[in-house]
Amino acid sequence: MNQDYNLMKSILETIENFEKPYIESYELAEKLGLLNRRNMQILDNDKLNHFIGHIYLLGDNSCIDSTAKNYGWQYNIHSCDYMGTNASYRITAKGYEFLEMLRKRNIFNKIKGLTVPTALEVGKAILVKTITG
Repeated sequence: MNQDYNLMKSILETIENFEKPYIESYELAEKLGLLNRRNMQILDNDKLNHFIGHIYLLGDNSCIDSTAKNYGWQYNIHSCDYMGTNASYRITAKGYEFLEMLRKRNIFNKIKGLTVPTALEVGKAILVKTITG
């Protein structure tokens, strides 16, 4: 799976714009057009799998926190698919920092090919330099 910084930005912005400090995983997937919660129908399985992978990336890098250790998604080796439970997510302080980096075009262009941990480190240095001059 390739990292998709635009998807990570969409995930973080959707959580940020939610009226509560947390959002449930199913509601987030629905807001991103991946799931119909009314009948629990997956609208695009490939995109949902990509979304789940990016939830893990954001969690691994402490950009989001979850009420569930596995972020509400468990891989089933028998069906080769994910099974979900409705965990809650919130953006962490590091997540807000990362979102700020993703929104600034000059920083985004420099970090877009980097792994998330490196992007966070490089992006923060650029952000601090931009602010302090």
